[in-house]
Amino acid sequence: FVANTETSGSFKSTNTINVNVTATDTNLDKIVIRLFNSTLSQIRTNQSTTSPFNITYSGLSDGLYYFNSTANDTANNQNNTETRNVTVDTTTPLIQITYPQNTTYNVNVSALNYTVSDMNLQACWYSLNGGVTNVTITCGNNVTTLTSNEGSNTWRVYVNDSFGNYNYSSVTFFKDTIIPTIQFVSPTETSGSLLNRSNVYVNVSANDTNLVNVTIYLYNSTYSLINSTA
Repeated sequence: FVANTETSGSFKSTNTINVNVTATDTNLDKIVIRLFNSTLSQIRTNQSTTSPFNITYSGLSDGLYYFNSTANDTANNQNNTETRNVTVDTTTPLIQITYPQNTTYNVNVSALNYTVSDMNLQACWYSLNGGVTNVTITCGNNVTTLTSNEGSNTWRVYVNDSFGNYNYSSVTFFKDTIIPTIQFVSPTETSGSLLNRSNVYVNVSANDTNLVNVTIYLYNSTYSLINSTA
């Protein structure tokens, strides 16, 4: 084997394997290159009567492959190379955040849960809102004891495999743990007052960064709800 031949034990992110062989003999007959799959079944064989002999196997499926080469002369003297192995992995790793989800939480979101899969996982890491970046984690282990920000959060988790295939999953969620303030203000009726008219004034002031609505409820003497206005 000479330059451009794949190194034994190497990983390929393309579906090709390159083999380059030289053989020297006064009466060289042929060089044969053989390619085997992971079960050592021969799937390709090619031969040449000249040296060097360079071939690129393409269109290979993901998996483990072995290859070797044999040279013989016209007197049938024979020699062979060692057998090398190469793993082809063109598949992008799969990763998906399962918690938090794209929604609003009224508690601190302190965990980052995800699923990840690939035949040759190498590394996983995460980032929080662009501030906490590139924190390395063991692939498959969820992250705990985190602190989410009040308001909008964008969390990401990343993965790559031994061949440089890369992927990530991202989620944006909203956190609001602040309780709104609310109070009656003028000219709301004074509690316990007696009125000689057929109406009741109610005026409410509420404050919150993410205020959605204010609802006023009116009950009769038996505490039956007779009106609600939002």
